[in-house]
Amino acid sequence: MIKTVAVPMSPLLEHTLPKAQFADAYEIALNDPNQDIWDITYKLFTEGQQDWIKALMGLRNLLVTPFGLKTGPMNDGEQVLQERIGIFKVYEKTAHEVLLGENDRHLDFRISVLKDTANATLTVTTKVEMHNALGRAYITVIEPFHRMIVKSMIRQAKKKGAF
Repeated sequence: MIKTVAVPMSPLLEHTLPKAQFADAYEIALNDPNQDIWDITYKLFTEGQQDWIKALMGLRNLLVTPFGLKTGPMNDGEQVLQERIGIFKVYEKTAHEVLLGENDRHLDFRISVLKDTANATLTVTTKVEMHNALGRAYITVIEPFHRMIVKSMIRQAKKKGAF
C-alpha cells in the first residue's frame, strides 16, 4: 500500500532546491531492505513506466515545445554524475538514496528515491522550485497527473517485483 507521507529529511534532499514551492512524498514497504538503491531506482523508472505514462509524456512534450521547455535529455554543462536513468540526470547518490532531476527555465525539480533499511520502506519524493509564472502555471496543470503517475510507477514496479 502506498502512503502519502511528509517529505523526509534526507541528507541529499536537505540541501537541494531550498526555495522549493512544491513537494510531495510517497512511501511503500520494501520486500528486501538490503536491496541496492541504484537497482531499486533503475527498476522504478524502467519497470514502472506503463504505456499510458509514456503517452502522457509524449503529449506533454508536444504541448510544451512551443514554450521552449525541455522535452528530453540535454547536456547543459551542469555538474552532475555522468549517469542518467531514463530522461533524468542523476545528481547524487549514496548507499541509501538517489537524487535525480532536471533544470529548465520555468522550474527545477528533483526526485529522491530513499531507502530506509531500519523501517524497510522506500520513499519517493519530488521537490520543485518554480522560477516564473510559466513554472507556476505548469505545476498547476500537471500536479494531478504527477501524483497519479508517481503512485502508478511505484505500484507497477512493486507488482513486477522490483522492490
